[in-house]
Amino acid sequence: MKKILFISLAVVLALSAALIGCEETGPTAPTVIKVGLARDINEGMEIFDCYHAGPLYRYFVDQVNDEGGVYLSEYDVSVPLELMVRDFSVATWDVGTVVQGLIDDGADVIWGGPSTDTIYTLAPVCNANAVILIGLEGGASKMIWESEDFLDNWPFVWLTLSFANWYEIPVLKGIMDDVVTGTPKAYVTYIGGLGAE
Repeated sequence: MKKILFISLAVVLALSAALIGCEETGPTAPTVIKVGLARDINEGMEIFDCYHAGPLYRYFVDQVNDEGGVYLSEYDVSVPLELMVRDFSVATWDVGTVVQGLIDDGADVIWGGPSTDTIYTLAPVCNANAVILIGLEGGASKMIWESEDFLDNWPFVWLTLSFANWYEIPVLKGIMDDVVTGTPKAYVTYIGGLGAE
């Protein structure tokens, strides 16, 4: 009788321990949101990271983190942003490989590259991995107008207003026409060895 009681007690204890270990806790909140950026830091297009979106994204991340991070309502917690910036080479144009590496290393979102070509390269990589690509200074108006079903074909590509053909250059021309009157004007830029435009 004692043997049966002992076995029953052992089974009850084992089941209790197993049930306590199987308690449902739900999804675990992330501790950080990783933002991946493939930037040309050393070759030709480094001007974008020095003077264009580079200072803006660094300032934005600092401000968000100083305010306590990004609030995630699903978990009722705020988490900081963490930048994952990697250099890509203009000479070999390995931006797609660099972004795939960022995604493989846990980037939750990718901020777009510094040119239309980088957006064209990043869009399929981000779409294939279901990772959101948010455009920075790289425009993609041609991509939008060439695709009748843009939103259906590129659900993970979120573009901003960086379209040189109607937001940047025409606005600059209008400013120059209004401010610099009575003298000849020229707009010359040098980007990535491409020469003057």
